[in-house]
Amino acid sequence: MATAKNGKVQSFTGMVGNLVYCNWKGIPYVRSRPDVRNLKRSRLQVKANSKFKKLQLMLSQILPYIRQGFKNFNKEWTSHNSAMSYNLKHAIVEKDSNFEIDWSNFSISRGIENPIIGYTLIVSKGKMIIDWQLNIDHVEKQNLWKYRCMILAYPENPENQVFGVVNGSLLDELKHSIHFIKPTETAVYHVYIAFLSNDGSSKSTNSIYLGKV
Repeated sequence: MATAKNGKVQSFTGMVGNLVYCNWKGIPYVRSRPDVRNLKRSRLQVKANSKFKKLQLMLSQILPYIRQGFKNFNKEWTSHNSAMSYNLKHAIVEKDSNFEIDWSNFSISRGIENPIIGYTLIVSKGKMIIDWQLNIDHVEKQNLWKYRCMILAYPENPENQVFGVVNGSLLDELKHSIHFIKPTETAVYHVYIAFLSNDGSSKSTNSIYLGKV
């Protein structure tokens, strides 16, 4: 910023090119005009950082799940980076200038199409019980019989406990139960299920959203 006490700009205010001539308490000065493009970029960067931090906090609580579920998503990326990339694109929505999780599109695993065509979910006496029905043709075609289930119950309030299992029942057992006790009656949890290979190949199915409890 340049100032002038007795210069030619003393009686002039306004803008010439990228220079702005001003007067403050009788002291004229000249400053450069703000770069609107930089201001716009800064606002976009703040929004992008806010979205990134929200998802990063969420994923930090379920690392064992995404390490398995996104292991083969992109061979050149870590599982965490793959989970970030996928969910930033599909599971973060902007609402009233804030970012929210689209729970139905959030994913803990990507890979082979999930073979489930129907399921029931029951919460009773400290347990969450899930059983499922299968697309047998798809299971046979992809040789999924020895895959094991991965179940996650994720709280809307990130301060609450996460429940789930990474290496659960075999696909052909058609049922699995996990320990599940809500911290409060009003607590809301979102439930997901995927299946992981049991032969060391690190293959996985897409996770599907089973709803909220």
